[in-house]
Amino acid sequence: MKQAFIDATLPELKGGKIYKTARGQGCVASVAIARAVKALLKQCGRHRISQLKLAIVISEAPKEQAA
Repeated sequence: MKQAFIDATLPELKGGKIYKTARGQGCVASVAIARAVKALLKQCGRHRISQLKLAIVISEAPKEQAA
């Protein structure tokens, strides 16, 4: 499993809403990134977005230990 962490700058939003973070998880990196971007855009609500500056970090998700 892969995890994607996104630190985004949305210059069109005002005030403290410019900076957002999101996280996504998936079996491959592309799925994890897509889920993280979807979570990021959900945070923006109904605002129109035409510019994004993203910093994406992809890591291996820790495996759950069976008890």
